[in-house]
Amino acid sequence: MIDQKQLIKVVGNRPTGGYYTLSFNGITTGPIPHDANTVEINTILKAAQLEELQATGSMTTNTGITILFTGQYADDHQPTIIVNSAELTT
Repeated sequence: MIDQKQLIKVVGNRPTGGYYTLSFNGITTGPIPHDANTVEINTILKAAQLEELQATGSMTTNTGITILFTGQYADDHQPTIIVNSAELTT
């Protein structure tokens, strides 16, 4: 089984304030602070019952966030995660 990954990255200036949300399979997370770290992002994913999506990274880094699909979502093509960044400021 090969876990699938998606990369979420800011194009242009990195955010300096605000929050964003992630949507996957009709489920939307609560607000994720612009500077949330890996632990904080994964806690918010778990609260949204998306614990089989595991995040590494941050929106404030050049590398962005990598989402790893595990469990029932592993080894299968997944729809694109939707990022609502309307509340981010730069």
